[in-house]
Amino acid sequence: MGCAPKLTRREQAQLDVFMDSGISLYQISQCLNSSRNVIMRYLANPIPYGTRPSSGRPRKLTEQDERRVVKYLSKQEKSVNHSLGELQLGVCRQTVLNIIRRSGVFIRQTKMKTPSMTDHHKRSRKNGFSLL
Repeated sequence: MGCAPKLTRREQAQLDVFMDSGISLYQISQCLNSSRNVIMRYLANPIPYGTRPSSGRPRKLTEQDERRVVKYLSKQEKSVNHSLGELQLGVCRQTVLNIIRRSGVFIRQTKMKTPSMTDHHKRSRKNGFSLL
């Protein structure tokens, strides 16, 4: 079942003016072309009208903490486990890894391929490098 359209800010303002002037609920519903039920729901609690409580699990770290983690790890060349001890965040390693991945600052890159050593290279290494 679909959700009925909510009153716009303009309609809410008109509704407040109509109620202050003493117009009946039926007449207001005719003017705004809305049901009396919608108008009654707005009048019952006008401040939080149209807002919905946030769903889902709240984040372990605030946005400020996440920025601090990214800033710290971008400056340091330490492991995540070592950084956890210094930052004292009280979250697990995987949470920090998720923050890093979401930030987009750190990008996984494959190492460049290097040519394998030939027999000539191996011999010259054993004998020591000769300068021209």
